[in-house]
Amino acid sequence: MSSINEISELANQWSDPSTATKFAISERATAPFAKLMLQKTHLTHPEGKVNILDFACGTGAVTAAAYAAIPKENWGNVKILGTDVSQPMLDFLKFRGEKAGWSGLETKIVDGRDITLPKETHTHLFINFAVFALPPSTVPACAALLQPGGRIGVSSWKYAGWHTIVERAVARLSNPPTVPSYDQLFDVIHDGRAWDTPEYVTQTLEDAGFIDVDVVIQKERVDCGTPEQFADTMFMLMGLIASFWEENKRADLTQKVLRELKKVVEEEIGRDGRFVLEFEGIVGVGRKPE
Repeated sequence: MSSINEISELANQWSDPSTATKFAISERATAPFAKLMLQKTHLTHPEGKVNILDFACGTGAVTAAAYAAIPKENWGNVKILGTDVSQPMLDFLKFRGEKAGWSGLETKIVDGRDITLPKETHTHLFINFAVFALPPSTVPACAALLQPGGRIGVSSWKYAGWHTIVERAVARLSNPPTVPSYDQLFDVIHDGRAWDTPEYVTQTLEDAGFIDVDVVIQKERVDCGTPEQFADTMFMLMGLIASFWEENKRADLTQKVLRELKKVVEEEIGRDGRFVLEFEGIVGVGRKPE
């Protein structure tokens, strides 16, 4: 697999309802950066009404962070549109919102390759750990969706600590395949673009016309759950790793690696222990000129 377009081979996983449940656990890694985006776009103390677009929302890490940050007495001034290409993700978010009383939440299927939403509608727009999987045209297209003076926040990975544990799991197989290097994998994830550098994030936002651009790097130690929960969250990444292997062996090898992954972590922390990994994220924010 050599480009992000070829990840479409894995797209059927996004139509599986169980995917959303597993993906929700991954919010333990992405939620701290969602919170940081909100802080840096002044959403923790909003003035007046806000109209947020949670773009490529997944199970709603940004939406949840927004409702947690904004005082409940102000929720009547909050509108959030969560968009994603996956209906199970949106169904999960809708149920989550109904249960939590997020009355201003709506959801809509939107393909990042063909964004057909009303222009100059939103006060805030966020893309949390998805911008690198979207076409280069996405950020400029999103700029058009913001009201003048509206704010954008994007996040991407600079470092994710799961690669070495996968290598250890693969090495335990009787005839282990070659594990693609960390750089090889992230070259695919980032579609050959330098989303793991603050300079690229800055340039991308500025090229889209945003001003007051600010980019920060933040490290987080993340509780990835029990060994079983951690292994469950790795299913999408294992699909990407397996794409480097012979096609007729991918499914079998993936299941074997996931089993070994669980065992490796269990041996380290015990069956009911909590597995902690370090992640480093880049958060970039900017403002659309008035």
